[in-house]
Amino acid sequence: EFNKSNQDGLFDVVFSNPPFSGKVSGKEKLSAFELFQYQLQGKLNTDEDEDNSEGDSKKKSKKNVKSMKRDILFLERCVQLLKPGGRMAVILPQGNFNNIGTEILREWLMTKGTILGVIGLHENTFKPFTGTKTSVLFFKKRAKEEISKNDYNIFMAVSEKSGKDNSGNYIFLKNKNGDFVNREGNLLNDGEKPVMDEDLHLIVQEFNSFK
Repeated sequence: EFNKSNQDGLFDVVFSNPPFSGKVSGKEKLSAFELFQYQLQGKLNTDEDEDNSEGDSKKKSKKNVKSMKRDILFLERCVQLLKPGGRMAVILPQGNFNNIGTEILREWLMTKGTILGVIGLHENTFKPFTGTKTSVLFFKKRAKEEISKNDYNIFMAVSEKSGKDNSGNYIFLKNKNGDFVNREGNLLNDGEKPVMDEDLHLIVQEFNSFK
């Protein structure tokens, strides 16, 4: 059970699907985060409109920052909670992994450990609740005695089938006659559940082979 007695660096594994919307305000709270300092310095920019502009985000002037996006802070909090050598899987908006303004976020993460993999999810994955384009980050925190790696392989994949339609309804495998089938194309036996039409199971197989 998570309570106030839990300390940073205590967890072997952290799984998180944090809320994307909303911000955390108050400099007393934000001062506990390294990423807040980057935003104060103008190095971290999570404003999507500014992100589309050209130029090096690191050269932007200092800002009077009074709040930060919650998902950014969740990522740092998860890293704080991990013990050295601990692993993390977290779902975040995809812009954190490819926007110009969040480049420093990725650089910061690589100073803390190893990025094991990034999987881009289909925009229908979390519908009907949200259509935000998201990715899953797999990360391992660096052990104290471990030497930082500058060059290593990172697993990357993009899901093109979420098993849902644009309204968030589940899509199941069927033959041309409209009958439910399994992945081999055979009709389901009595009691067998319909199989979702998704490709995440293939990505899992490839990730296991990569490991």
